[in-house]
Amino acid sequence: PLDLEMVNHWIYEDKFSLEQIKQAVLACIKVKKLSLKYVDIFLNKKEENKEIQKVENLQELFNNIYDKRK
Repeated sequence: PLDLEMVNHWIYEDKFSLEQIKQAVLACIKVKKLSLKYVDIFLNKKEENKEIQKVENLQELFNNIYDKRK
């Protein structure tokens, strides 16, 4: 039941696609990490990295605009 709850959370709360979940499971299998908890960490870390990338892109955009104004 807890495993099913975790998968439901990925789909309905975190809004991961089935393809994203499949890719995460395959990536974890490649490194011989076979628990859903590891997949959960992998998915959330990947999502966190996307957020960091968005912030970095925003900072880069700001810097480009600011540099053009000089």
